[in-house]
Amino acid sequence: MQITKNYPKIIKIINRKRWTKDKFRKELTKQKIPKDKQELIISEMEEYDIINDKTWAITYMEKGNSKIKGNKLIRQELTNSGINQTIVNTVLKSRNEDKACIAAINYIQKNKETKKIYNYLVQKGFSYDIIQKNFDIY
Repeated sequence: MQITKNYPKIIKIINRKRWTKDKFRKELTKQKIPKDKQELIISEMEEYDIINDKTWAITYMEKGNSKIKGNKLIRQELTNSGINQTIVNTVLKSRNEDKACIAAINYIQKNKETKKIYNYLVQKGFSYDIIQKNFDIY
């Protein structure tokens, strides 16, 4: 890596989490790394596959809470994260929105039933602490 002066700073940034190219560029700016060095750093990170927008988008789409989101919302969130539209379209093509919708419905039903049970037990005089403790056991 040619950027030896900024190397420790860059390692700290990278070790925190996975980055999109856009968010990494913003973080480098925040860390006061000169713009001419930023592009050099980013190209090297891409070369070593440390920053890969497509991999980031696929990982984002497959993580837990994205499984209950529609394609419109995921498209918006990926775009807001600085992912190129071509990558967004490619990633969303591989997604089954029907499965995501069913997962969202199941999630809502499960939470609705839990809420009903909580309300019933509170009406019967149980404290939230007792209910929560026993729900965790159950």
